[in-house]
Amino acid sequence: VLMGQSGSGKSTLSKLLLKLHSPTNGNIYIDNIDINDYDNEYLREKIIYVNQRTNLFDKTIMENIKYGNDINDKDVITYLKQYDLYSIFEKMEHGIYAKCGTNGSNLSLGMQKIVILLRGIFKSNYKIIIFDEPLAGLDQNSRGKVIKLIKDLTKNNNITIIIITHDKEITSIANKIINM
Repeated sequence: VLMGQSGSGKSTLSKLLLKLHSPTNGNIYIDNIDINDYDNEYLREKIIYVNQRTNLFDKTIMENIKYGNDINDKDVITYLKQYDLYSIFEKMEHGIYAKCGTNGSNLSLGMQKIVILLRGIFKSNYKIIIFDEPLAGLDQNSRGKVIKLIKDLTKNNNITIIIITHDKEITSIANKIINM
């Protein structure tokens, strides 16, 4: 977990990992290999960045979750039910098949956040996933579900998870906390 107030450099660090910025001095290593020795395309395939606000399309919730992912509807629904997230969308007239609206205008901020998080999680072949403020906009009930989902990701996969936040609630699942 990277913690710190706004402007402390948390998001900048993630952009350095993605090689969207270059360090002015020093080196960054991933698995003891200098980041500059990695091809940009390869690096961006292996690092998923789930930012605070990703555009949602005026398509269904399901289509937005699946965007850019090779996953079927049944597996998405199974995953949502496994983490008790399916019920969040059941309140809508067409449930998971309701339209998000332009930039998610038909969804609450919490619903938008769940869609964005799932879209990132369902990417394939990544080794590092960066969540930028994954609990922002979520109610207390949903926050617990997302924390469990992220915790399970660390158990079930050989991946590194970096959480950028100023929210201390999520530090309970961290094995390392860096205050910036």
